[in-house]
Amino acid sequence: MRQHLYYQEMVLRTASPASLSPLRSIIAAFTIQLLLSIGSNMPLTPQTAILQDIVCKQYYEGAKPLNSTSLDCTIEPVIGEVARIIGWEYAIENIPNMLLAVPFGILADRYGRKRVLLLALFGSFMNDAWIRLVYWFPETFPVHTVWFAGAWQSIGAGAATLSSITHALVADACTEEQRTSAFSQIRSAKLLSQMLFVPLGGALIVFNPWLPMFIATGFTISGLIAAVLLVPADQVKETHAIQSDETRTLLETETAATSSAKSSSSPWHSFTDQAKRLAGWVAGNSRLIPLILSFFVFQLGEQAGMALLLQYAAKRLEWSLTKASFLISVRAGVNLSALIIMVPALSFLLMHKAHRTVIKKDKWLAQGSGALLVAGCIAVFFATTPFSLIFGLVLISFGDVFAIPVRSLSTALVDPSHLGLLYNVIEVMTQIGLFIGQPMLASAFGWGLRLGGFWMGLPFLLAAVFFLLALIAVSSTPTSRRG
Repeated sequence: MRQHLYYQEMVLRTASPASLSPLRSIIAAFTIQLLLSIGSNMPLTPQTAILQDIVCKQYYEGAKPLNSTSLDCTIEPVIGEVARIIGWEYAIENIPNMLLAVPFGILADRYGRKRVLLLALFGSFMNDAWIRLVYWFPETFPVHTVWFAGAWQSIGAGAATLSSITHALVADACTEEQRTSAFSQIRSAKLLSQMLFVPLGGALIVFNPWLPMFIATGFTISGLIAAVLLVPADQVKETHAIQSDETRTLLETETAATSSAKSSSSPWHSFTDQAKRLAGWVAGNSRLIPLILSFFVFQLGEQAGMALLLQYAAKRLEWSLTKASFLISVRAGVNLSALIIMVPALSFLLMHKAHRTVIKKDKWLAQGSGALLVAGCIAVFFATTPFSLIFGLVLISFGDVFAIPVRSLSTALVDPSHLGLLYNVIEVMTQIGLFIGQPMLASAFGWGLRLGGFWMGLPFLLAAVFFLLALIAVSSTPTSRRG
């Protein structure tokens, strides 16, 4: 009873953002995500090219700069090392996100989402600045010191905090029927940046590979400014719920009895109490476990995209990185059309024509997108021509909406007062998937290069297995609100 009353007190007195209309909340989340996504996606191709040039020159011991045509920088030792450095860079960046997402989520609930969000964005900015510093001075900094960039993510838990807070901002303002489409808008901001700015960043390499890097920094700073202007200030929210006399008396007694203890408790004691409540919450919501695990294995498979896809396509099809970057645009464009047209249309048909509940609708959408992911990855693994690779990529792109209905399904199965906690747990599982998946699939790519032939696409075969596991996890989830 004491724990229950203390938890109720924490719920009644929490920092929360001033209420926004659904449209304003979506615009705020979309704008912030778009600007920050441009800042992270635009450097993808030039940053890979710069790293490949550094590794290539070190391999050949002091050759000519990036525009040199006299060196073969696509040989297995160079490509494999580049994939390994990028894979571990992404993995190490996500260690703070994985470990600190929940603690910073607790701080956001206590001291305000906006403050923690700005802290996370500053940490992400410093993370990118460190990477640019290492690549700008390769003679001063060993290229592997780029892995230390992830230490800056300890300030605010970076992408995990950004994702959980923007989704919570939208979920607070939207109704259950609006939620899937609203989450799609957040996802579409990331896809729009991939569709337009990944190939733009690749095209600007012909002028100078550092040009898109500096432009991207400007977008990142703009995203931080947008967060300052668009995210509402936090305020203390007190819920004046109707309580029985007994409950009110017990709450007052509990508050008086624990006030001195709470005032003298250490931050570590507070964190351990919250960790115990988190474990208890997970145990009491066992029906969510398959969905939460599906985010983990889905992220494992997702790591076959972006940088790894660039390197795979360039090697398999003998394309330049600039040309291969247009595959990212194709993938993002198809995925964006799926979010804008396919998901809303299927949602309408399932709910208003087939008369399915919101939960069953989301489950069916997740199952269909999971099946497309499996089929697409298998097609890419066997691809030998541009057409067959693009065909598989289109299937993957349609299936890449998987996380949207799964997040909406998870939201529908949990008490609204626990949404922030749910999203933090999802982000932790996502970051664990990123941490394990990046080096795992980068190593698989290296093995595939050494084996040759179809095995060059080994990361996509592994991705198909992971997506299949995610599909099985979602399919095992009950469709009732009570587990």
